[in-house]
Amino acid sequence: MFTGEVLQGTQPKLIGPAAQNYAHLDPIVDRMVRQSPTERPSISEVIAELARYSRMPVVDQAPRTVVKTEAPISGLPPTADVAGKLELLRRDGTQIKIYPIIPTRCAEDEFRVNDVGPDTVQFDKPGSGHRITVPKSRIKEVLPMDPNGKSATVVVEGRLQWVSLRQSWKFFLEAPPAAANLQIGFGRPSSALDQRRIDVESMLKSRGTSVWLVDERYVPGAISEGRQVVYDEDGKYFRVPSGPNHLILVASGP
Repeated sequence: MFTGEVLQGTQPKLIGPAAQNYAHLDPIVDRMVRQSPTERPSISEVIAELARYSRMPVVDQAPRTVVKTEAPISGLPPTADVAGKLELLRRDGTQIKIYPIIPTRCAEDEFRVNDVGPDTVQFDKPGSGHRITVPKSRIKEVLPMDPNGKSATVVVEGRLQWVSLRQSWKFFLEAPPAAANLQIGFGRPSSALDQRRIDVESMLKSRGTSVWLVDERYVPGAISEGRQVVYDEDGKYFRVPSGPNHLILVASGP
């Protein structure tokens, strides 16, 4: 136990002041103890975060030396580079998860490596026809497979983002924020007269999709009821001022 106290409530005592080398756990714990289940990270997100930090240098405070740690990649050669690991995943048809992904409710969605080229990597979403191209330089690492050896996690520098009108996934160079809005990603200022938002609503309605402007405080509840945040072509959702709060455009599920 880092802090000497039992974790209770939504604002537990921070780990950082008690154990500096483990300060990176504070934002993870903060999300894990959120009251709303929809705001908590999935197991794969937690594993990805912990595995990512397990590769960071750990500072030994007495004496001040740097101790490097390396976590093994279960089921993949530990000496293989990222491209080599991706090629093995492609060859074996291994299911993978991609992190980070927005919205985070899709963190358990599975993809496959379709092609590893000189400059890009292509991923497929089985059964959907979706194909996502990611610059090879933006593939950060391949994390260990889960205990049953059926799925690995590919970490990208940027984010995999759902785009509502095209009903497909797209890679964006901008990484998601580390704050609480990680759950739904990036917002874009909008207004009651925002013509782009009005056009997006009209296009969705023409497909038989219902749309609503929901107070941002109630968006987690709307998501739990099966509604989806609407993301425009730039990968951002519409955020409309409403008094001291904001309204977010959401739509009925597929």
